[in-house]
Amino acid sequence: MSHDAFADPQAVARYAEGLPRMVPGFAGLQRMTMVLLAERATDNAQVLVLGAGGGLEIKVFAEAQPDWSFDGVDPSAAMLDLARKTLGELSARTRLHQGLIDVAPEGPFDAATCILTLHFIEGEERLRTLKEVRRAACDPVRPSSSPTSASRRDPVNVTSGLIDMPPSRLLLA
Repeated sequence: MSHDAFADPQAVARYAEGLPRMVPGFAGLQRMTMVLLAERATDNAQVLVLGAGGGLEIKVFAEAQPDWSFDGVDPSAAMLDLARKTLGELSARTRLHQGLIDVAPEGPFDAATCILTLHFIEGEERLRTLKEVRRAACDPVRPSSSPTSASRRDPVNVTSGLIDMPPSRLLLA
């Protein structure tokens, strides 16, 4: 699905059913991410979700962790509307922000995720985005905080050291 597709009302309506078909193991990826976050996050964690449109991962996280709260960021207004519908009552624990990483609250966050999002972002902006996600969830005052990213490929040579991301927190599909 191209980034432009998120402006197409029909594509947005099909998003929740289409993504699991396009990404084999999508439900498992969400559960695995939740487990990684829960390893370090506090019981009342504040979690940043970059690429929150649709609300699918926030819903999984919120159902598993009833005391967590979320800030979700996505550039598409239509996808954020879908997230509100997907979350239903869970949206009471979620603040949604339209835009890129720059519109995310300052934090710090106990955890941050960026799942299947980076391939929509071009080169240098991708690196800057990943650094901002890492900064948001790596607070020296909160040593339990942690970023988690999942991408179709090594998004910016993370595995070769361009950015300091713990390997256990980078999921490459």
